[in-house]
Amino acid sequence: MPLKLDEIDKKILRSLLEDCRRSYRAVAEEA
Repeated sequence: MPLKLDEIDKKILRSLLEDCRRSYRAVAEEA
């Protein structure tokens, strides 16, 4: 896999992970 694509994938995964963390925090605070 080209290095550029790998770097893009890592950025996408990081942003998705942060979105999941925000959602988890919101749910945890409401519970």
